[in-house]
Amino acid sequence: MTVPVAYTAGERIVGIPATVEYPGLLRIEYRLETKRSPTGDAATAVIRLASELELPTAPPFVVVFNAGRLPLSARDGEPLEVRGDGQTTAGARSFHPRGLRKEFGQPWTADVSGRVGFLRVFADVRPDTNRTLALIDPPVDQLRLLDVPPGPVE
Repeated sequence: MTVPVAYTAGERIVGIPATVEYPGLLRIEYRLETKRSPTGDAATAVIRLASELELPTAPPFVVVFNAGRLPLSARDGEPLEVRGDGQTTAGARSFHPRGLRKEFGQPWTADVSGRVGFLRVFADVRPDTNRTLALIDPPVDQLRLLDVPPGPVE
């Protein structure tokens, strides 16, 4: 219950108490790590998700690449094909975890070979559902793809 308060002429005026219904936000966090193949000719982004609450079902997600800047929405760039433990079909542009846990779970991968720019994960849900979901980005340096030349690291 909330009670509105206003001040006028140095006097406190209390309004009518009201109940505010708020379902809260479901917070889902993700991590991105870029790995190079031993030969250095291929690069893979590894995505892991964790939720503040244990979820038996989870929404679908999409990984978006934008060469010029951090993607601002699921449609602000190129959705990448994502693979994960035999749970996606070839060419799938979204991935759907069976559920989410409090610890970072199963890895999902996307081929990012030859790409320089930014990656970001978005929930692939309708706008009205998205209002109750907060997808927490990792630090920006994890979202930036740099062109790492092939060969041994010095």
